[in-house]
Amino acid sequence: MILLLSIHTGIKIANLVLHFIELVLPQVFTQTSFNIVSMYGTCQS
Repeated sequence: MILLLSIHTGIKIANLVLHFIELVLPQVFTQTSFNIVSMYGTCQS
């Protein structure tokens, strides 16, 4: 019973983490890409 409960809790936590990653990663990725492009543009000029 305890094992089943801990597995269920683990799945819930994993889902929360995945959802958080889905929310945060695109923003971080976009920001990083923007920074790289900005740096590249600065180096070019």
